[in-house]
Amino acid sequence: KKRIIMKDFHSLKRCYKPKLLGIETIGLTCATRRLESKEAWKNMLETLIGKMNQGGAIKLHPSFINEEAVRIEIESIFHQIAPRNITLCDHEVLLELEMLHEKKTLIGSRTSLDKYALAFGSQFINIDLY
Repeated sequence: KKRIIMKDFHSLKRCYKPKLLGIETIGLTCATRRLESKEAWKNMLETLIGKMNQGGAIKLHPSFINEEAVRIEIESIFHQIAPRNITLCDHEVLLELEMLHEKKTLIGSRTSLDKYALAFGSQFINIDLY
């Protein structure tokens, strides 16, 4: 495997248009495999929402968006419980690149994004979601 180590990220900033400018707090869901039921999905979303006092956006783990029925169900749960100041991220949002454009506060559990947050001057808050 070939590895590329970048020291200058400005070229990445030019080719990615951020979608979360002005949104500081991003909640990160865990993978579906970590949750045993749809009630656990709801509890996870409620936990994230409870930590996002100033509003923000929630980024669904890819396991929630890869299968249409699962995506529809989690989005339905979200829309039933979420306040107006919290939205769902577009599925094409790349958080690593979003953090290059603007510092973020990420909230979630066990993810490699904590390393990117540290490297790009953002903050990661680890919480228990499962």
